[in-house]
Amino acid sequence: MGQALKRYERLGWRYADDGYQQAEAGAVGVAVDLGGDLFVARIAGAGAQSVEQISAELAEQVARLRAGDPKARHLQPAAVTVSNLGACRVDSFLAVINPPEAAILAIGRIAPQPVIVDGEIVARRQVTLTLSADHRVVNGKYAAQFLEAVAANLESL
Repeated sequence: MGQALKRYERLGWRYADDGYQQAEAGAVGVAVDLGGDLFVARIAGAGAQSVEQISAELAEQVARLRAGDPKARHLQPAAVTVSNLGACRVDSFLAVINPPEAAILAIGRIAPQPVIVDGEIVARRQVTLTLSADHRVVNGKYAAQFLEAVAANLESL
């Protein structure tokens, strides 16, 4: 998603009481559920990091959250947050935007689905991505183009 944020910079803006503000470029939030409490781990500069670097940073932040680190538990602003309920066997859902962020990406579970390839029905692992966007910041077409870029980046992994 960090790569897509580089191309679709308006998703890095937010609308607050006093107007539009720019969030830190490329900062991605990841929703983390710990014992029924929801926190957002912030990955700064996600577009410039490898998947392995992001994974390591996220693991470190989750460990700090579990340890009760007060700094880790303080909400840090991100451009867009990701929420994943795939582990709960949820195929798709609508995530609620974390104000004042412009959008949140909901990721369902990866599961085999029937797909037609060259006229044949085959099973392919697929996932549903749903983007909720604040239309005061971005319009639907712009948000859809961002989501398309996110999907293309995921498919290239």
